[in-house]
Amino acid sequence: MEVDDGSAMVAHRETFYRCTFSTPEIRRVAHVSAWDEEEAVELFEAELIGDGVEEPGTIEVASLTGVRSRRAEYRPARAAAN
Repeated sequence: MEVDDGSAMVAHRETFYRCTFSTPEIRRVAHVSAWDEEEAVELFEAELIGDGVEEPGTIEVASLTGVRSRRAEYRPARAAAN
């Protein structure tokens, strides 16, 4: 008989997040697969930069399970320089 003493490594799977970028003029939504909220923000920011989004705004990240959420400011380098 095996006994779990709690020392076994716990596997953490990627989670799907809904990322929403909003400014007074635009709103974009994407679903991102990431390890945590921080990585979801990073991936979504990279997508925004790749799409040429230059205006600053707010990114909201929510787990599709509704358990976790995060909010971050999006400030692309070109917009910050202006």
